[in-house]
Amino acid sequence: MHNWNKKFAFYTVALYRVGNYTDSALVGAILFEKAVYSLLSNKNIDRLYIKNHKGGYKGELQFAIELMCKKYPDFNFDEIDDIRRNVRNNITHEINIHDIDRDKIQPMIQFIWKVFDSQSYKRYQGSIDNIDFLTADYAVVDIREMFNENLQDLLAKHYQFKGFTIEDFQELYKLRAKMISLGSKIKKEILKIEYKNELYIDIISKIDTTSAYVWMSMNLYDKDRNRVDSASASILGTPLDLRIYFDIGGGGYEVRQDYYKFLKSDYFANFRDNKDLKDIEIFDNDWYCFIIERKFLSDVTADELEDKIKKSEEKLEGYNKDTKISWNRMLCGYIIDRGKIDFREIEKKLRIIIKLYYCFEYFRQRELKRAKIPFKYNIDFDCNKRYEPKIFHMNDINLKR
Repeated sequence: MHNWNKKFAFYTVALYRVGNYTDSALVGAILFEKAVYSLLSNKNIDRLYIKNHKGGYKGELQFAIELMCKKYPDFNFDEIDDIRRNVRNNITHEINIHDIDRDKIQPMIQFIWKVFDSQSYKRYQGSIDNIDFLTADYAVVDIREMFNENLQDLLAKHYQFKGFTIEDFQELYKLRAKMISLGSKIKKEILKIEYKNELYIDIISKIDTTSAYVWMSMNLYDKDRNRVDSASASILGTPLDLRIYFDIGGGGYEVRQDYYKFLKSDYFANFRDNKDLKDIEIFDNDWYCFIIERKFLSDVTADELEDKIKKSEEKLEGYNKDTKISWNRMLCGYIIDRGKIDFREIEKKLRIIIKLYYCFEYFRQRELKRAKIPFKYNIDFDCNKRYEPKIFHMNDINLKR
């Protein structure tokens, strides 16, 4: 269940952080009154009580602020009421929205932030400037993509996926429409039937004139829409290719740590040794989608793999859980040159990547005690044998029905 007030409070400060002061002010003006009444509701004071007891106060909100400050001494009445009179009321009733003074709206959105998202407020010491710019940008994009969810469903009804053509890769908006219809087909014919809706497709990435790709991710974290903070079985389209692969979102610092451990484990060794994994590549990218190095997994030696893992871990040391990461190292998957690609080929390759994804999440849950995912269908690793090399192959990674 989403805590929408918390999510939109951080969205408000994120808008401010990336320089979108107008939208930050508009959302903040809406949330300000909600924040006051939210604090009062925690003290069992409702709007009816305010209405019946405001007495000589000119307005209910002013009286509500007075009560709130008495109940919460950390807040100063003069400061909060000044926000009501000279910021919130001006935005709502008087000021030309384009003439907003960004310095004046900052106290309002900081108040909202402190009330609805005290955890991140404390983490950043109440300073908007302490928020990593990329983290703020992610928060803004995340909210805006949620608003596109219904549009995706509508588009999917109008496009029946039959396959990709060369023309799809030449036109960004056409490619996204095709990806949406592909997602609908995957939901109906694979995820719903075989995985009983345990795997979810998150919102397919929004595009604009600066977009370089269209991304569709599938994972076990539907409730929190967590694709940027987690791993996923993904399909990504660029002007040059279609990728069906294992991916990690830009917020997945801890997940990257776990992935490099996974690559050194018997789980991955057994996956890698399977003879049916023709054409799977291991590749690095920067700026989310630009491949800087690639090689067929079967051609990577044990020494090369060890060296690449070490370099990836060293690179990750320069980051922490609060930063966003625009690169990935050692992703596994299929890279198909643009052109005619039918659903049968996509389906076959996607099933293998989903198995790899399940394998990773099972490793995190069982070996690292990290991921607490209530698997409905466990992967069978022949657990009577204690994870010795070559204890399972792809055919052994099955969902128990």
